[in-house]
Amino acid sequence: MTTDVLILVGVDGSDGGRRALRFALAEAVIRGCAVEAVRTVHAEDETELADHELWTDVESVRREVPGAPAVARTVLAGDPAEVLIDRSAGATLLVVGSHGTSSMIHSALGSVSNAVAQLARCPVVVLPRSVNPGGGSRLDGTSATRTR
Repeated sequence: MTTDVLILVGVDGSDGGRRALRFALAEAVIRGCAVEAVRTVHAEDETELADHELWTDVESVRREVPGAPAVARTVLAGDPAEVLIDRSAGATLLVVGSHGTSSMIHSALGSVSNAVAQLARCPVVVLPRSVNPGGGSRLDGTSATRTR
């Protein structure tokens, strides 16, 4: 495993977060590198529950990706976009899922994915919510929208 290459992935407990994690793990298998899953909370007292939920998501998705590496888990209080942008300085790649909201731009990406796509300090992969897991050509069966 290459320790100087890190794939950072935002995992928020949603289907989009699990899609992002699945993609990140499959990419880590290809690159032979490390993965760090990041989840944010509003307040420090939510950290323990969020870490448990993150662990559950990570272990569930790891079972779906043959050869998936161990995943470092980080739970931090703060705005999700700001936390991911800050942590992207030490990453080779940042992967997030898109949820989509009501505005024109945000319907394609989502507020967090839109912000990190614009401001992250490394390349970003935004997985659209229309990904069909099983219909793509990648190892994990997804397609992606790459930025940068």
